[in-house]
Amino acid sequence: MYYNTSMELPQEPDWGFKFKRLLITASEQLQSSSKVWFIVLAVIAAAAIPAGYILRSYAAKKLISGYVLPQVTNPVAGAKSIEALKTETLETGKPGVYSAYAQVRNPNAEFSAREFTYRFAGQPERQSYLLPGESRFLILPAFAPVGGATAGKPAIQLVIDKVRWTASTGTEVKFEVLQKQSGVTAEGNFFVEGLVKNLQAWRLRVVAVSILVFDRQNQKIIAANATEMTDLVSYESRYFRALWPAAVTGYGQISVIAAVNPLDPGGVLDVEEGISPR
Repeated sequence: MYYNTSMELPQEPDWGFKFKRLLITASEQLQSSSKVWFIVLAVIAAAAIPAGYILRSYAAKKLISGYVLPQVTNPVAGAKSIEALKTETLETGKPGVYSAYAQVRNPNAEFSAREFTYRFAGQPERQSYLLPGESRFLILPAFAPVGGATAGKPAIQLVIDKVRWTASTGTEVKFEVLQKQSGVTAEGNFFVEGLVKNLQAWRLRVVAVSILVFDRQNQKIIAANATEMTDLVSYESRYFRALWPAAVTGYGQISVIAAVNPLDPGGVLDVEEGISPR
């Protein structure tokens, strides 16, 4: 029998053959090309990196310089300054010791002074607040002027700064003053005492109490003092007593004002739920 021992080799696919042919052709063309083109391509590649960096930097600078910041409108930019209506130094009856008060007002009908710093000249700074259209008395209970008792009754100046305005008014905090009394102690000190009742279901951190004593005609303030109470719980009635260094005579009406800044975020310590007003 005759056997055909020859074997037919498998044919490469057309795509493989074409790819190899393309590589060979490209290699032959590169070998035949001038080396000048290689140098030109190398120079272009080397210059592309710094050129791209410079263009990006220039574009960024142009973008930043052409950017206009958005205009931000301050809702309290038009707020009028706090007004000092009256400032007065008062004698306490003790030589070389005086008290002072200032009446200030917020002339704005829409803006509250959430907080402001004030000081009577030569005295430490204190903080207060004013709601829209509100008037308030700032009291310096006692101070000794430079020079002592021989310096005479000093004029007092009020400085107000660091005012933080807001469009908020907060939640009103109300108090009731009960059993108000006045008199002179055995040591000869004039006093005013009474109870301040918290009418809210809130525990209050600090309650400021101002005392103004008027003359017999109830037209002029002749004495002023201040005290405070802390941690006043809901519906609590807390006793207070303010003392003067000497006796006060010829007085008429006595005004006791208890107040809490409703815009102070730490003024209300907690709210007791489920308690009805009393």
